[in-house]
Amino acid sequence: MLQPDVVVAGRFTKLATRELLKEKGLRVVEFDAARSLDDVKKQIRLMGDVTRHPDRASAEIDRLDAAIAHVRQLAARKPYRVLAISRRGWVAGGDSLTSSLLANAGLSNAAKDLGIKSGRFATLETIVDLKPDFILVSDDSGFAEDEGSAFLLHPALERFYPATKRIVIPERLTVCGGPMLSEAMDRLASELERVDR
Repeated sequence: MLQPDVVVAGRFTKLATRELLKEKGLRVVEFDAARSLDDVKKQIRLMGDVTRHPDRASAEIDRLDAAIAHVRQLAARKPYRVLAISRRGWVAGGDSLTSSLLANAGLSNAAKDLGIKSGRFATLETIVDLKPDFILVSDDSGFAEDEGSAFLLHPALERFYPATKRIVIPERLTVCGGPMLSEAMDRLASELERVDR
């Protein structure tokens, strides 16, 4: 009904929907899930081409590169090992956008020491035994809305990883690749400054 010039879709969305749109004669541009910051930059460039604003895409990539350079300066002080943990102990592995974000910042993803490739659940004992310098979480409000988020409030994690050992980056900044990763890098930089004090 809207008769768009183009429909942007993820390859992870319903194939039937994408195929139906194509059958109706709509131009459909499909994006894969970004697994690295290089993927993100390619997708920003592609979106710039799709929207006929390559200049805006270049500006966003420049902004991301500047944010990466800034956080690298801060991370160069010490080669920290960081473990990204989310609900129920899900750990982002080495082949993930989170790992790429950490690597580009000059930090090490401690999940590689567990042999985790794309991601999996880790037990509380495994996380504590790993002894990363910091854990990366998306929220540190001290409030658990359900059992999944209650994992991060376990007394063992709170003892070994109090606020001074937690890097907090809201999930909305890291769940997908895109221009918001500049803000994620800026947040990472401010968190490193906070925990280094």
